Amino acid sequence: MKTVVAPSMLLLVLMMVFISSAGGSSLADDDVHGSSRAGGSGGLLRGIPSASSLLAHGCPSSCGGVQFSYPFGIGRGCFRQGFELTCDHTTHPHKLLLGNSTSSIQLTYAYPATQSWIGSFGFNATMGRGGVDTYNNVYWSWETPDEGVFISRDNALYVVGCNVDAFMFGDNMTDLIGFCTSVCTDDREAMERVNFDGYSCTGYACCSIGLLRDLPAFTLKLVHRNVTTGVNLDEGLSNVKVLLSNYYAFTIADLYYTSWVNVSNVHDAPIEIAITDQPNCERARANKDTYACNDESSCSNLPSGGQGYNCACPNSYGQGNPYIVDGCIQGITFLLLYFY
Repeated sequence: MKTVVAPSMLLLVLMMVFISSAGGSSLADDDVHGSSRAGGSGGLLRGIPSASSLLAHGCPSSCGGVQFSYPFGIGRGCFRQGFELTCDHTTHPHKLLLGNSTSSIQLTYAYPATQSWIGSFGFNATMGRGGVDTYNNVYWSWETPDEGVFISRDNALYVVGCNVDAFMFGDNMTDLIGFCTSVCTDDREAMERVNFDGYSCTGYACCSIGLLRDLPAFTLKLVHRNVTTGVNLDEGLSNVKVLLSNYYAFTIADLYYTSWVNVSNVHDAPIEIAITDQPNCERARANKDTYACNDESSCSNLPSGGQGYNCACPNSYGQGNPYIVDGCIQGITFLLLYFY
């Protein structure tokens, strides 16, 4: 028997579909625009956005070939507080930077379900020549441009130079993370033999400090050692090169001949992210307006008593995004399609 739909019933169904669609769009817009009005930094400070609302708001998802996703974002209404990014269009290719345009820290991979990465960074300090000091101490401080980003404990601080002590501090100058000493002899062949494998950074011309925990900031103190070995610092040895990286393969050429180390021997630096507007998960869950984890994800406090929390999807493959609506479900769907 053929079913006939009355015109009035069809009109009612169409009106319901229209109202539902309009309502959904309105909620998505409220997610973005209402949240961006909630605070001064322009990020999505309240609630959990959906992928469709971010797309409707025109939020970018890549810069210079680097993909990223919320809570990271570029532009007003596209990021959560503490996760602002900037795309530097003055370079070719474009560079994705942490924080606002004054930052020089380049983000090379940014996906919240797994570990994100930044380019290694560091600085040069000039020593005296012929064993004569031009400084007593050198201090260098670094602080993350985004409050939701931490330098991962999987990194190390490397010091390439002659006759220098390096001390790394955390929250203050009594919070010692670690220290190392790099010395040189006047026998270059001997130093080359010590570092023959191209990987050693054990105290001859190069030393390293391992991180004890994730760090939002640190201070480095360099102290020139007064030695009597007669080392001549004329052959580029007046420079102390300091870099933070996940891994660095030291070569003796980095000491003698270059103003900076060979970048092909330096890996990027992993970073960790955290929501820092609440001290822990318990406090965060109590305020549903600002809670960052979606319904499918779990919440974890920062280790070592750190202030903040992060979210994770309940699958072992690191798929999905725990910071957007249905982000973990989308990740599971991807896995099913992949293995099917």
